[in-house]
Amino acid sequence: SKGNLVLKKGGFFRIETTEPFPQLLVADGTDFYTFDQDLEQVIARRLVRDVKQIPILLFGSADQSFLQGYHITEVDEKTHTQFILESRTPEGIFEMLILKFMRHKPSDMEIRDSLGQSTRVKLTSVTANTLIDDSRFTFTIPEGVDLIDDR
Repeated sequence: SKGNLVLKKGGFFRIETTEPFPQLLVADGTDFYTFDQDLEQVIARRLVRDVKQIPILLFGSADQSFLQGYHITEVDEKTHTQFILESRTPEGIFEMLILKFMRHKPSDMEIRDSLGQSTRVKLTSVTANTLIDDSRFTFTIPEGVDLIDDR
């Protein structure tokens, strides 16, 4: 998939994929919306601030207590530093999370789930520590789409 990602501390994120199909995931610190354009459907639910369920919250999370459930290995290479988080328990959606940083900025993330599937996210054009207006995380439900409201 290709797209854009915007993150802000406090449970704010916006993930917009453009390829192979458009999808929008928005969290405003309280609610979490998933908009699938092809299905013409929005799912709204309360944001669960659990990194084990929503790994993207790892970036910018002040609560590091979840790390106790993982064995963490740091690997320093010439070009990057990699952190490997391996689950100590079967709960959560991922067994292993690999975070790669280049020049102190995140560059790659790989999530391996309990079914052996792997998802890789390559981050390009990363800008860190800039002010982001909260309006970037406001989601308006489009007219004519089905709403599944699980809040």
